Amino acid sequence: MFDNTNSQPPLSGTNQTLGLQFSLDLMHKTPTLLKNLSDFNQLIYTNSQEAFNPLLNGNSFMDNG
Repeated sequence: MFDNTNSQPPLSGTNQTLGLQFSLDLMHKTPTLLKNLSDFNQLIYTNSQEAFNPLLNGNSFMDNG
């Protein structure tokens, strides 16, 4: 999933857009964060149209519109 916390007004530009990958334990209804992806050299604060796709080789593809 992508964390797009800038999408709701006010658009503060302070919550960096992140790609997040979780493992879900449906029996106990608890999530475990596996990946928190961002590029700290190029911070992105998008307010719409981002995609996060985990790939079969373990990498991830993120795109911002």
